[in-house]
Amino acid sequence: PPVTEPTLTAASATDLSLDFSALGTGNKADGSAGEATFSVMFMDKTGAAAAGQAITWNITNNGAQNVFYLGSTVLQINAGASRSVSAKTDADGSATAIFDSEGDKTAGSTSLSVTASTSAPNSDNVSRALSVAFSATWDVPVPAELAIFAGQVTTDKNVLLQWSVVSQSNNLGWEVYRSTDKARFEKVGEMVLGAGTSDELVSYSFTDSGYPAVDAVYYYLKQIDLSGHTARSSVIEVLLSPAQVLPTANELKQNFPNPFNPETTITFDLKANTVVELSIYDMTGQHIRTLVNGQALSAGNYSYHWNGFDDSGAKVGSGIYLYHLQSGEFTSVKKMTLLK
Repeated sequence: PPVTEPTLTAASATDLSLDFSALGTGNKADGSAGEATFSVMFMDKTGAAAAGQAITWNITNNGAQNVFYLGSTVLQINAGASRSVSAKTDADGSATAIFDSEGDKTAGSTSLSVTASTSAPNSDNVSRALSVAFSATWDVPVPAELAIFAGQVTTDKNVLLQWSVVSQSNNLGWEVYRSTDKARFEKVGEMVLGAGTSDELVSYSFTDSGYPAVDAVYYYLKQIDLSGHTARSSVIEVLLSPAQVLPTANELKQNFPNPFNPETTITFDLKANTVVELSIYDMTGQHIRTLVNGQALSAGNYSYHWNGFDDSGAKVGSGIYLYHLQSGEFTSVKKMTLLK
């Protein structure tokens, strides 16, 4: 009979780009956006998922900040250090390791290399060494001064990215990163030069004409200052499907997810070029956050993220909030619920 082999395969994304968690929160498994979750699936020589298989997670911190392994016991992996953690597969043959890193705006980029390994016999009882490699990179999120970041497909089939900042300090420039799976990103094009230090609204744009033939692409921005510090934006999605056409009506759509924690996405359609304001209010009518501040936008589909912070950078409480879109003479308001 043919020899059958045991297998160890990735059951999650293998290469992640993440924002640092806030200082003091990286050593807690709280489901934050800064957590990197890696999973493997083990199947024995019969092809069945096997529980109780010993898995070793070999971890190397290649960066400048500490990284935390969030297991039954929290393990701190110092910058430049390597550690190993032992685990066993669950009833479904899976094993999972969760990591996090924290930093403020002065933190340096941190990368983590992780290898899950085990050994098991094949049907001839010959031992096989099995392994899966993972990696994660943490960066400082672009500060709240980033007022807009959106993308759309132009009539000549390019992707036009547009972003604005209401203030900036020692801004050398921006690098654009692209992905087709929202996990593995690569830098595209040349740096978009920044405006140094400014307290005025400054707008930037980048045209991507070499994207692959897929239904959607994902982008984030990496901001680099004159001291070499970096910060990254949230990720946006741009749909490339052939069925995409310009909207025939203005529409503010329901946010997703809703209810949400910690962040949600607000989308709207514009049927023509116009000046747009998108703001968030509480139920008393008090202004909370401006997402788009009198920005001239082209006809198309737009998505903006809200992370539950107000314009001063403070986290708001649980409750129902209103988001208001003003586009020329078009006005629309919808409700959304933030849960803690």
